[in-house]
Amino acid sequence: MRSLLRRYREPIFVAFLLAVPFAIFAAKARKPMGHNPFDRAVLALTAPVEKAIVLSVNGLQDAWHGYVALRGVREENLRLRREVLHGNNEASALAEVKAENDRLKRLLEYADRNSPTRYLVAEVIAVGASLPQPRAAHRPRHR
Repeated sequence: MRSLLRRYREPIFVAFLLAVPFAIFAAKARKPMGHNPFDRAVLALTAPVEKAIVLSVNGLQDAWHGYVALRGVREENLRLRREVLHGNNEASALAEVKAENDRLKRLLEYADRNSPTRYLVAEVIAVGASLPQPRAAHRPRHR
């Protein structure tokens, strides 16, 4: 008998290792009212191990989500804050340009309504070289 156990020790051990999860599954699959003494014993033996495994896995997940997954968040947060500031500055500049545009449109409407002459508005892009350049106004120095 001993030689038989020695000879088949590994297959018996593997069969035992495969039977344990099946026994646990069978015990958990039944309703609590249908547990027999074997099921209760299996549940009593495996519950602390299962609880320790669940707690350790949850702890690792919390550590991952609390630190490892957030490592680059600070730099990204700073970059996004800079982008928001840049966007706010652009929005402010655009609002100023829009307000100026509205004022100019009102001035043009006023000029068109109150004058029999038509005006053409253009931007000066250059001054001729033959025209005299305006001189700076002379300001007396105060001593």
